[in-house]
Amino acid sequence: MSNEDTLRAVYAAFARGDMDGVLAPCSGDIVFHVPGRNRQSGDYQGRDGFMKLIGLVMEISGGTFREELLDALANDRHGVALAHHTLERNGKKYDYHTVHVWRIENGKFTEFFEHPGDTIAFDEAWS
Repeated sequence: MSNEDTLRAVYAAFARGDMDGVLAPCSGDIVFHVPGRNRQSGDYQGRDGFMKLIGLVMEISGGTFREELLDALANDRHGVALAHHTLERNGKKYDYHTVHVWRIENGKFTEFFEHPGDTIAFDEAWS
């Protein structure tokens, strides 16, 4: 399976709620970097860090968070996913586009960086 196929499988697993499937191609010490000045901003390492991040995402959104993969590409060193996120919080709907950049080493996903297209909307959605 190519890294692009693996990347697409990660997003399909997330959409199904299969967090083990999301983490399967990742190194044990993967780091997830979330930018901004909001409740989920920060760095999250490994499985425990990822589960903490997802817990925050679901807590803040009341379980309404959805991610649509728009496109993905990858080579031996990097993967890039274009995504659309939606959520509801306190009776208000939020949506924004974002780019996820993944670092790949020896066939394992080792680092994740979120790059929202509108950082103000991103912080507003997650504050």
